[in-house]
Amino acid sequence: MGVGPIVKRYGAYFIRPFPGTQGFSAYRFPGMLVHLPLFLIFLFIGLYLNLGTPWLRPIIILYIVIGLYLGRDIAIYAHYNPLIILAVICLIILSPFLINSALKPLKTALGATFPFFALVLDLGILAAYTYYVRSLVTKEA
Repeated sequence: MGVGPIVKRYGAYFIRPFPGTQGFSAYRFPGMLVHLPLFLIFLFIGLYLNLGTPWLRPIIILYIVIGLYLGRDIAIYAHYNPLIILAVICLIILSPFLINSALKPLKTALGATFPFFALVLDLGILAAYTYYVRSLVTKEA
């Protein structure tokens, strides 16, 4: 298999962060009800981990991309499984508690080493998302 078809499949995955809603589309419902909160959650996590360290700030772009595309994918899956909508609503409700009880104490405890922890976490999230996209793209082959 040549490189061309693989690149086309990756391009097809990343071409639309917001799928169309015309006709019967899996994105019509719940669509933005799931997509927007997941995007904002990823953005907030990226900002919390990386904004305080100048050399980690460019990694915030990673969280924007993951929030857009993973939010889109989960919104489409939520169309077929309404339990995902409930899970996202619970995540929205529990997000402030999780951040206050997990990330803030961790940031305080790690102190000056927190940027390195954030970098390791960023790389782990990048690896997991890369694996997810690769599995979707190669599954279509």
